[in-house]
Amino acid sequence: MFLPQFAHSSPSSGQTHAPIFINGNNGFTADNGVTGGSGTSSDPYIIENWLITTSGIGIEIDNTNAFFVITNVSIQGMVRPATAILFSNVSNGELTNSIMQGFYVGVSSASSSQITLSEDSYVDVYQAVALQTTTNVLIEKNNQAASAGFSITTLNTSNVSIVDNSLNGEMSLGHSASFSITGNQMHGFGAGIHVDSSHEFSISGNQIQGAWGPPGRNCCRAIAIFVSQSDGFEISGNSITGSPNGIDATVQNNVISNSSGLIGFEAQNLAVIDNILENSSISLFGSNISITGNKLHGTRGIDVRSSDGLEISGNEVSDGPLGVRVAISNAHMGFVIEGNTILRNGIGILVQSSQGLDILNNKVSSNGVGISVDSSYPNVESGNITIAQNELSSNGGGVVLNSTFGILAYHNNFYGNAVQASDYNSTDNAWDNGYPIGGNFWSDYTATDTCSGPNQDVCSGPDGIGDTPYVFNYNRDNYPLMQPYSKVSE
Repeated sequence: MFLPQFAHSSPSSGQTHAPIFINGNNGFTADNGVTGGSGTSSDPYIIENWLITTSGIGIEIDNTNAFFVITNVSIQGMVRPATAILFSNVSNGELTNSIMQGFYVGVSSASSSQITLSEDSYVDVYQAVALQTTTNVLIEKNNQAASAGFSITTLNTSNVSIVDNSLNGEMSLGHSASFSITGNQMHGFGAGIHVDSSHEFSISGNQIQGAWGPPGRNCCRAIAIFVSQSDGFEISGNSITGSPNGIDATVQNNVISNSSGLIGFEAQNLAVIDNILENSSISLFGSNISITGNKLHGTRGIDVRSSDGLEISGNEVSDGPLGVRVAISNAHMGFVIEGNTILRNGIGILVQSSQGLDILNNKVSSNGVGISVDSSYPNVESGNITIAQNELSSNGGGVVLNSTFGILAYHNNFYGNAVQASDYNSTDNAWDNGYPIGGNFWSDYTATDTCSGPNQDVCSGPDGIGDTPYVFNYNRDNYPLMQPYSKVSE
C-alpha cells in the first residue's frame, strides 16, 4: 500500500489520567504521570500507558533538561483549537508509540532541543507537528491520517531529520537550516514539501502523490516540492505523481509524471540534472541555470524565461507541443543550447526576443518546425545568435527566422525538411561563415563543385563547396557544403 501503517496501542488500552503539566525537572513526579526512571540518559523518566481526554492541552512540559520518554499514551481531543502535546524550553525528550486524535496540533515544540518523535499516530489532526526555534530533532516513522491540513511545519529550526513518515498534508519549512527530508510518503489535499528562506538541506527519496490544494489555498501549495529564496540544497530521487505542479528547486535523478513538472521563479545557480519527466515539463525563470541530461516526453518540454546565464545540454525531449523554449533572455553569463535530441514536437527549439546564445550540435528531427527564432515580445528583438553544427531532418520547417538580426547559421545539415529554411524581416543575418569555412549542407542542393576560391572561379578542382549559392526565399547560403558537415572532418 502507498501509506504503511505502524503498530500502535488502542486509545482505550491505557488507564485514564488527567491532563499532565510538568514545569521544571522537579515536576517529573508520580502525580504528573511519571511511572519510572530517574531522568538520566540511561534511565530516563517514563510516562506511559495513559489515556487522556481533554478539551485543552493533553501533556505540557516546560523548562526541563532531564531525559524523559512518553510512550504508549493516547490523547483524545474534545474541541478545537487545541494541542495534544506541548514542549517549551525542553531538552532530551522523546515521544514514541503514542496516538493523538482530534486536535488542531499534535505536537508543538518551541525553544527546545534533542527531541525525538517516533512511531506515533496523528488522527484527525490538522497539523501533526509544529516546531519553532527548535534544534536537533528526529521525526521518524510517524503516521498521519484523515487530515486536510499540514503535516509538519518548522520555523527557525536547525538539524531536523524527517525520515520514513507517512503524512497526509503539506510540509512547510521556513528560515531553517541543516535539515533532511528523506523517504517520506505523502498524499492528500495539499501534500507537498515547501521550503522558504532556508539553507543547507536535502530532500531525497520521497514519494508525493496528488499534491492538490483544496479551494481557497494559495497557488504554491499545489506544488509537490517548492523551494524559494534558499541555497545550498539538493533534491534527488523523489517520485511525484498526479500533482498539478512538480518541483521548484535544484533537482537530480527524480522521476516525475503527470505533473506540471519543475517550476522555478527567480531561480539562481540552479542545476536540473538527469531527471525523467513523463507528461511533465521544466519551466524556470532566473539566472545561471543548467538543465542537463534530462528526458522529457509528452508535454511542453523545457521552457526558460528571463535568464542571463543558461545551459541546456544533453537532454531528450519528444512528443510534445514544444521541445525547448527560451524567451526574453540575454547571455550576460553565457548562453548555450547544445547536444540535445529533440524529436516529434510541434516546435523543436523556439527562441523568442532573446540575444547572445549559441544553438549547437543538436539533433532536431520530425518536428513541425525544427528551430524557430523570432521577436514576438514587444520592443525586444532576437539577435546575435549562432546556429551551428545542428542536424535538422524531416521537419516541416528546418530553421525559421522572423524579425531577427545578426544571426549566423553555418555547418548545419538540412535533410529532407518540407521547407529547409526561411528568413523574413531580418537584418544582417548570414547563412554561411565565409570562405573557406563555408555554409550549410542542403539535401536538395543540386549544383556542381568543380571550382574553388572566395568567388568560386578558380576551376582547377573541387573544394567541397558548391560553385553557386543555395537560394531560398530571397536569402542565400553563398558557400553551401557538398557533403554533410562532420566535426571529424574539420
